[in-house]
Amino acid sequence: NNLSEWSHSVPIRQACWGDSAGLLLDANNNVFVLTMSTPRVPLEMPSGICINSVASGTNFSLFLSTEGLVLALGDNSQGQCAMDNCPSLTTPTVIVSLANAEAVAAIACGSAHALCLDVGGNVHLWGENKNDRLLVGQMHQPICWLPTKSRFLSPGSSRMIASGASFCLATDDAQHLWCWGGSPGAQWNMQLPDIDMGALTCSMQSFAWMMLDTETVSDEGVDRSFPTAPTVV
Repeated sequence: NNLSEWSHSVPIRQACWGDSAGLLLDANNNVFVLTMSTPRVPLEMPSGICINSVASGTNFSLFLSTEGLVLALGDNSQGQCAMDNCPSLTTPTVIVSLANAEAVAAIACGSAHALCLDVGGNVHLWGENKNDRLLVGQMHQPICWLPTKSRFLSPGSSRMIASGASFCLATDDAQHLWCWGGSPGAQWNMQLPDIDMGALTCSMQSFAWMMLDTETVSDEGVDRSFPTAPTVV
């Protein structure tokens, strides 16, 4: 109801929903917190930070600034805010380890993990690493506390990212779709048509992609399992 009764005079650019709260980003780069029971509340960012994109997981959120900085807010018990020795963040905080790398172009959140894509085409992942779902660092590392590049995606090749509750997706410059995570040892693959992929998005347990040439949306449901190593589909 809060969203349907929105009377803000500035158009909404982006909306996302986590476990119990949502985020709205308006055309003036203002961020608002939205819940089912409380009024919309403006979310204050650090001085000089202008937000260009938002993403939400379970009890945590990410924010991407116009300068390519990533900020985190909320639960960090599984490292999903990329802060070591910090149980949670009560205000949006810049992820320093990413600030010292290449500027970030896109962000995505899973249930308790996150990933980002830098302008150089590299995917960085962090957070819960159950069943080695992130494919970073050493195997059997239950939590990845700091953003780490994927060990299986080719460096500099990625173009888009998305995430479900326990799986990740990335497209590369050859228009391949890679998916990994989910159940250990599961296998899943599908051959995509030769298309110019315009968008990639996920719900917690399904994903969809937009084909630029046909302007249609294809989607996959929850009855499929996902591999623990990236698979070209």
